[in-house]
Amino acid sequence: MLQRLHDFIRRESLFSPSDRLLVAVSGGLDSVVLTHLLYEGGYPIGIAHCNFKLRGEDSDGDEVFVRQLSQQLDLPYYTQSWPTEALAQKSGLSIQVAARELRYEWLEEIRSNEGYDRIVTAHHLNDAIETLLYHLTKGCGIHGIQGIPAKNGKVVRPLLFATREEVEAYADTRRLAFREDISNASDKYDRNRIRRHAIPVLKSINPAFERTMQENLHRFKAAEYLFNESVASYKAQWVHTQDSELRINLPALRAHPAAHTLLVEWLMPLGFHSDQLLQALDNTQQTGAYFDSTTHRMLLDRDALLVRPLAEATGQDIMEIAASPGEFHTPAGVLTLSLHQGRPASFPDDQRIAFFDADALHFPLRLRKWQAGDWFCPIGMNGQRKKLQDFFTDAKLSRFDKDRTWILENAEGEIAWILGLRMDERFKISAQTNRYWRFQLIIEQ
Repeated sequence: MLQRLHDFIRRESLFSPSDRLLVAVSGGLDSVVLTHLLYEGGYPIGIAHCNFKLRGEDSDGDEVFVRQLSQQLDLPYYTQSWPTEALAQKSGLSIQVAARELRYEWLEEIRSNEGYDRIVTAHHLNDAIETLLYHLTKGCGIHGIQGIPAKNGKVVRPLLFATREEVEAYADTRRLAFREDISNASDKYDRNRIRRHAIPVLKSINPAFERTMQENLHRFKAAEYLFNESVASYKAQWVHTQDSELRINLPALRAHPAAHTLLVEWLMPLGFHSDQLLQALDNTQQTGAYFDSTTHRMLLDRDALLVRPLAEATGQDIMEIAASPGEFHTPAGVLTLSLHQGRPASFPDDQRIAFFDADALHFPLRLRKWQAGDWFCPIGMNGQRKKLQDFFTDAKLSRFDKDRTWILENAEGEIAWILGLRMDERFKISAQTNRYWRFQLIIEQ
């Protein structure tokens, strides 16, 4: 297995033999095996352990175990702990996302300060397969079908060549001690359910499932490379930049069978939604129509799509709201936010007051004007989508009223509340809610 590790590192150009490596070690099977392989291979390594304080005494036990491992191998050791759950609540992030951000931010700090060349994590082939299946199930473009990359900036993953069974066999042969994380046996997380239930079914169909998927991942990586080259080539032909404005050749783009995909690659990084881009391509009559993201405006000209920063196009400010209770003076009025435990005792019949499940609403929020192509799932409609234009028509709003309407969207760009009119079904209080935000809009006269 050590020779295969050397071969994979060389083939993927992950690092040189003299590079100093900071290994992220949880104490579990994968990271312990990786540590021993790198140590046996003579690579200069240090050990870094994150204690997220999520499993009580077990978390502290992991920290003790990893410290003893570093002493046994006489390796540099670094550790950090956080009250992760409290920090996640404060920031409005899920615990998993908060832990990942804390982990990589701290690892990069140690890498930079202590003179390490790479951060090394112990993801193996099954992790990459599970990630691919998760992305496909949730929906992804071509960039989501690689699984987990072997190299991402300073972070490298030299164990991606090995299956979970091979990692377990290595640990058994070497009689390596490691810590068991009981949460891996839980169906609480989607990835666990994929690993515990979906993959065994797929392996019953194809006993060589992991190796087949490994070959697929190689093909997907090559396909993405070719895809990126093609997208860049069309961009060079049809997208011209002058100052801060993009001018896209609309007739040429519309004639291409993958026009929408090209626009997604070029403009989604600027915050535009897929539906907006589709409308822009389909709208062949209405010159002057425009679509806004949170940062840019896309304008339909006679023979071009013009894209420029929103501040230049409209002079309109986009206000960001952090996960902090308090009073915010906004263009829409004074917005008060308060965070509470449990569920509301009652729901006032006032559209200027809204209650949101705190675990569903991800910060930072953005306050902006509504735009063509916007849609949401009005509360009371059982999750059905409705375009804002249709919602306004049904509500008999005048053009003047529509122009004064403000939208509050979450960190993912999903509309959570049309201020003073209706909130979105996806963020409502449910039987599972244990924390909630209360928002109140006070219109300044």
